[in-house]
Amino acid sequence: MNVTQDIDTLKMDRELRNYLSNFKFDLFGINDDCNGVIMLHPDYEERLEKLVIDYDFKFLDIFILGDYDLIITKIGRGRSRDFEDVAQSGILESINKNKLDKLMRETISFQIGQGRIQSQWEAFKNQYF
Repeated sequence: MNVTQDIDTLKMDRELRNYLSNFKFDLFGINDDCNGVIMLHPDYEERLEKLVIDYDFKFLDIFILGDYDLIITKIGRGRSRDFEDVAQSGILESINKNKLDKLMRETISFQIGQGRIQSQWEAFKNQYF
């Protein structure tokens, strides 16, 4: 998958935001305004995975999107580069494609522009499933 130099967040505690603002928030490349912009399944939080790392900030819990929801966000962008990222990453071999299809169809039902997203999803499935 393409690697970026920033961190996208969906929810950031006010205390952490205030702490980071003391150190020039932009320095960390944190985008804390992703919620509402990226396409997510309504219950994505149930599939979040806690990132276990050794760091000095014991008050900080970091969670990352699970495989299904990461794929959904990439497909939701609709760019061929994102489709290729998913296909080339090997992530499709680690998931149940029927479950992904179900989650994707549910996600699409909550979106504006359902027809466009549905056609992107069908194109992705035709090419990579």
